[in-house]
Amino acid sequence: MGPGSRHDTLDDHWGHWNWVKLIGLGSLLLRRLLTAISERTAHSRSLAKFTEGQERDQPGITTTWKRMISDWEEQLHLPVDQRTKLNPYEVPKSGQWLTESEIRLQLLSLEAEQEKAGIPTIHNISPTSFISQGLELEDQQ
Repeated sequence: MGPGSRHDTLDDHWGHWNWVKLIGLGSLLLRRLLTAISERTAHSRSLAKFTEGQERDQPGITTTWKRMISDWEEQLHLPVDQRTKLNPYEVPKSGQWLTESEIRLQLLSLEAEQEKAGIPTIHNISPTSFISQGLELEDQQ
């Protein structure tokens, strides 16, 4: 056995393994495509149900969201510093989102509206108190 035979043997082994992977790539991609098609159908149904729920709870919200997306996409060809519309997929910069106290006030006002409308509470604790206690617990951990 010559000095390069070990190298050649290992090279042949790895070459064969890569060849087997390459040959199996077609069936792997077909399996993944079929899985993706079936999952796409399920996700499309879920998105449609979610959109219906959003429209039922907040009429016009999906139209507003789609308009925000189309406005943002129309200016994608411009340099970043010349774009006037914010990216709807990004979290707003500091100062552009609600604080915890503002969210609590909104939840309390929503609870007051539900109480005025005569909607009964199911639990002994209100949703606002539950969320507040959860946030406090998270801070303690």
